[in-house]
Amino acid sequence: MTRSADIIVVGAGASGLMIARILSEAGKNVIILEARDRTGGRIHTIGEPAFLMPLETGAEFIHGDLPVTFRLLKEAGIHYRNTGGDSWTAAAGEFMQDDYMNNDDLLTDKLNGLKEDITVAAFLETYFSSEEHNGLRETITGFVEGYDAADINRASTFALRKEWQDINEGSQYRVDGGYTHMIRFLETESRKNGCLILLSSVVKEILWQQGIVNVIAADRERYTAKKIVITVPLGVLNADYLCRAAISFTPSLTGKENLFQSLGYGGVIKVLLLFNHAFWKDIITPGKKSLKDMGWIFSGESIPTWWSQAPEDSALLTGWLAGPKAQALKDTDDQAILYKALESLCKIFTLGRFELTEMLAYSAVVNWISDPFSLGAYSYATPGTREAVRQLSIPVDNTIFFAGEALYDGDETGTVEAALGNGLKVAGLVLDNY
Repeated sequence: MTRSADIIVVGAGASGLMIARILSEAGKNVIILEARDRTGGRIHTIGEPAFLMPLETGAEFIHGDLPVTFRLLKEAGIHYRNTGGDSWTAAAGEFMQDDYMNNDDLLTDKLNGLKEDITVAAFLETYFSSEEHNGLRETITGFVEGYDAADINRASTFALRKEWQDINEGSQYRVDGGYTHMIRFLETESRKNGCLILLSSVVKEILWQQGIVNVIAADRERYTAKKIVITVPLGVLNADYLCRAAISFTPSLTGKENLFQSLGYGGVIKVLLLFNHAFWKDIITPGKKSLKDMGWIFSGESIPTWWSQAPEDSALLTGWLAGPKAQALKDTDDQAILYKALESLCKIFTLGRFELTEMLAYSAVVNWISDPFSLGAYSYATPGTREAVRQLSIPVDNTIFFAGEALYDGDETGTVEAALGNGLKVAGLVLDNY
């Protein structure tokens, strides 16, 4: 039997659910096909009892005062709170108040003087190749890899300029109870409007002509509609045909494949460690400063970036590895990554391995690069992104639409805001062209 709908949405992440809610609210018969056994995609909050708190395995922060996100949270009655805490740099057992976010005047001048976008690697080679700028090159590379999950050989310098200028502006927030509350709200609203959400439905083939799409799932179930909106992550759109989540189009979408490949897509590995007490709060640095209000630590270790739940009273530390260094570990088993994480903390805090392990109550390793339905974490801008996004935003014969955070054309690249904002835009486009 073939199920039919007005519109099929592929993917039940933030963008897909936003689109489904709007389309179903407008009276359209919508089916969402989601490959996972849950909604949310790269948003996933788990309530592991050992943590005594919601745990974000994917998206965690609201990066600034973001209009679409805030409007949705307000409508859903979901509260959010400020993050907090001091930032530190750790090296060889020494802790320094971090100046990671401070602008360098020469860097700012060169960034502002740039007339044409180039890769960050080319920018550094052109203006900061001498030995005296080793520290600055390391800082910029660390920032691009850590914050954007990007490869400097592909990342846009114009995007770096915007981020560097804005780095000290705005607050960061966490969603009370976790981002999944927002996902559940969108899911509930969509279902209320009659939207059918089918989980564990891995789309493999899309056979199409103008005004008609036929979808074949991995379980051989078939679906048909007048239009289809593809919201899967960029990693899936660029996946080799042998990959579990890869989607084939017949006839092929000539030219679109190269456009997707011109967009940046970074990998992330998160390590979540719950200790029996927040041991770092007992540490006094050689400079006689306390780490009790520690929010962030940046280091040169295998897992370089760590954050606490400050200002919340929690014994949870989150480790973060992103960009090419994370990509290099994509096939590494979780136990080996956990070992690297503990080794990193031992060096940062000059603790013995046994001492640290004895304090560890629970651990989780989340490798988004090896996840078969994301194959990475989030997008980043390349010099070719703006034009590629413009072209990919044009529907194929008014029948196939693409959406998601990778196709967002604003400044909040790679965020939940990007997914929601682009979903809002594409839903309107579908309705305008229905």
